[in-house]
Amino acid sequence: VALNPQFWEAYNNLGLLLHDSGKLDDAISAYREAKRLAPGEASVRNNLGNAFCDKGDYDSAIAELRELYRMIPGWERGHSCLAKALLAKGEIQPAIGELRLAIQQNPAGAAEHRVLGQTLLILHQEEEAVRELRTAVELDPDSPLAHHFLGTALFEAQNFPAAETEFRQAVRLQPSASNHYYLAACLMNLGRYDEALAELDTAARMEPSQSLYRARKEELEKLIKAGNR
Repeated sequence: VALNPQFWEAYNNLGLLLHDSGKLDDAISAYREAKRLAPGEASVRNNLGNAFCDKGDYDSAIAELRELYRMIPGWERGHSCLAKALLAKGEIQPAIGELRLAIQQNPAGAAEHRVLGQTLLILHQEEEAVRELRTAVELDPDSPLAHHFLGTALFEAQNFPAAETEFRQAVRLQPSASNHYYLAACLMNLGRYDEALAELDTAARMEPSQSLYRARKEELEKLIKAGNR
């Protein structure tokens, strides 16, 4: 940069280094200078949009990436970032469109399939959500999130045995209180109250401040006692 202040690639590369170091404000400044020097360079606008997205400045990310696609309609990168920004703004349908584009360009993107599945769940499109989330699990079988949301989609579709399998995988990969709780909910729907109670007890012990876990445990204990009378 010091040797050639008009060299846009130097500013872009500096932005990438700063971005990777987590210095987002400095990265944005470097990308902006690269954009000033080369306003038609797609990679610069893409990098700037990603930096805005990582910073949580979703309005700026949306504006930057939409301008990029207006200028260069065939540009293939950045759709996942734009989808993330749109979801953060509650723009569900446009986000789904961006996720589909991201998957079209990278069919092996496990995270994109997972996020699309999660988003379809919001719209109660369980069948398509299950399909996307199964793909996410196949592509990344060690992702607790993929197993969790596939379990959730199967639960919503009332396929409780299959949901149990996924929740157990989620617990195995990430034994969080939340995953134990969701497994308990599944077991309750299968009528396996003692197993469900054990899972709720684990969740309540792991997060004693979470009143929901305690309340559900107490409700189930009452239900079991009533059934034993």
